[in-house]
Amino acid sequence: MENINLNFIYDVTNILNSSYDFNKVIESLRIVFNKYLNTTNFKIYTMETSQNSVYKDIEKNWVMLDDNTQQMFNSFSKKINELENKEKYIIIDDKVCEFSQIQNLDETNNQIYIPFKKYGKIFAFLELENVNIHALKNNMLKTFEVILSQISFGILNNLLNNQMQINIKFYDAMKNIAKIIENQYELNYIIPIIGEMIDRFITNHLIYVFLKDDVEKYKLIWPLSCKDENILKMLDKITFEQEYIISDDKKIAVFPLKSDNKVLGAIVASSNIYPLNERETTYLLQLANQSSTTIARANMYSEILKHATMDALTGLNNRRQFEIRLNQEFATAKRKNKKLCCMMTDIDFFKKINDTYGHIAGDIVLKKVASIIESQLREYDTASRYGGEEFCILLPYTTIEEAKFVAERLRKKVESEKIDISQVYNEQKEVNVTISVGVSEYNEHTILSPKDLYKKADEALYQAKEQGRNQVVLYLND
Repeated sequence: MENINLNFIYDVTNILNSSYDFNKVIESLRIVFNKYLNTTNFKIYTMETSQNSVYKDIEKNWVMLDDNTQQMFNSFSKKINELENKEKYIIIDDKVCEFSQIQNLDETNNQIYIPFKKYGKIFAFLELENVNIHALKNNMLKTFEVILSQISFGILNNLLNNQMQINIKFYDAMKNIAKIIENQYELNYIIPIIGEMIDRFITNHLIYVFLKDDVEKYKLIWPLSCKDENILKMLDKITFEQEYIISDDKKIAVFPLKSDNKVLGAIVASSNIYPLNERETTYLLQLANQSSTTIARANMYSEILKHATMDALTGLNNRRQFEIRLNQEFATAKRKNKKLCCMMTDIDFFKKINDTYGHIAGDIVLKKVASIIESQLREYDTASRYGGEEFCILLPYTTIEEAKFVAERLRKKVESEKIDISQVYNEQKEVNVTISVGVSEYNEHTILSPKDLYKKADEALYQAKEQGRNQVVLYLND
């Protein structure tokens, strides 16, 4: 019998030390408990620390228990806390008993709940079914107590590790929201990134981001739609003095975005199932404050950059500067009767990159493709980011055959490049992309304006995409 006890302790200890994946730990413990005590079930329910009445199955942490089960655990907790000895109790068939009374049970008992405590407060329950009472009576009760103590420490370590991971994600989200401003200043681009970051962090709630329009009405910027009338009503109640407002059931909360004594918009967290806990509310408040700072800075910088010539993300010329250079190069080619080619290119299926990996990964891809474009051009060629994932390239003194050679070289270089997006995942991750290219050539008989030159290249690009993408198409003059 002593060997059985030691083996039981050894197996449990080995399981608790073998994996950081607590779902695997639970499954292994389920097997071991069945081996030594013939149990047919092994479940652990943990309390949400910031809401003392909310319990979750530790294996399905994102799913709250139903109301009846919640009430059952609350009832157990209340009964145990009312008793004098607050450490050694067990629930057997819905009755609270002293732990030592396990030995007095008959063989028909089949439902046992064991509370785990820290600092006198219950933080978890272990559920067992059809326990072999005979095995516990035969000198194993002390062993069982030791094993329960080990499991208690294992649960606490798991909860602590989960909280550490949440904290890491929170500070990553704060840092990334602050860093957005380094590359982008357009709110229509920034807001979806902010929304995605917060949505990934607050997983149990839908996240909405609203901005006020010119007539002080809230306009949904991210995601595409919001049909919850309760949210829209709560938005109208927001004032500058409020940190946030929350519904009576705590399932909807509105966090205003504020700057310069006015409300810029709001971040909303909403769920039909889960109430926001205190920790999530605190996190969202800080994320909203950081987002407010980022949005205010973006508004300020966008005003400054209206007259800038450089695209903030890629370092290439922006659309405004492209149009200036296009007019200049076209006038030179016409006056000197020289060749001039225009290339339009965009990244194939770029939306899929954003949808799959997020806008930060999309930014990385845009910057890398821009860098490749620059590396393949001559000093006097002009590369510009026209908008989104679309780039324009002007090639002075270049025939269309020469431009095709450059375009093919560029296309192959992009196709072969592995783009590192590891910073999005904090682990090694690479993606490949391709580009489509349309090329047009200045001809004094058929292309009469700079706009014509650009439009013909754009038509060729459209044809390249229609024909399957990842290819170069030339617009041949009539």
